[in-house]
Amino acid sequence: MNLKIVATLFAFLFLVGCNDDDDNYIDDWNNSILMLQVDYSSYELEAGQEFLFSDPISTSDTIPIGVDYDEPSDFGNVSLYYAPTDDVFFFGTVVWNGKGEVKYPYHWVAPSSFLTIDTPVDQPAETNFQLIHSATSEENIDYAAIWDAVDDLSIVDEYISSGKKVGLFLYQPSVGAGDPDDWDWYVILNHEV
Repeated sequence: MNLKIVATLFAFLFLVGCNDDDDNYIDDWNNSILMLQVDYSSYELEAGQEFLFSDPISTSDTIPIGVDYDEPSDFGNVSLYYAPTDDVFFFGTVVWNGKGEVKYPYHWVAPSSFLTIDTPVDQPAETNFQLIHSATSEENIDYAAIWDAVDDLSIVDEYISSGKKVGLFLYQPSVGAGDPDDWDWYVILNHEV
């Protein structure tokens, strides 16, 4: 008898806890950011991740990205966030004479998981790149090599049609006597969902 009551109560709670509104959460996403990791030394695509945001897309041609940088005396960190919502989409530690690491996002998509296209996406003009917290001067950036790492991805073709600038972020987890082999470029694209 007690088992019937418990089973009935469980079924009731399960049914009450489910409603149609829970199934519609994906409709709240209005725009997204694509972040592609490119090795600083070899210019090879290493990984990528896509983030969804509920705030409407900005009408500006720049990507509204905020940066919080805590300079390391020994240990520091850097985070990137979507400014209209303050949602963090990247967090990495920075170590003086050592090596920090990416703490967020937790999971990355492997390059082999991205669909490719036969005709590469044309590289935007250098004026259409938006440098995001870069200690490197523009003259030292090999835009062509960075773009070649991502230009054959179908998702890049989709994102570039938004007309937004292409964000470039250089993550340097090792500073001071840092090792450039530890560094990565991040290509950041934004478009409306």
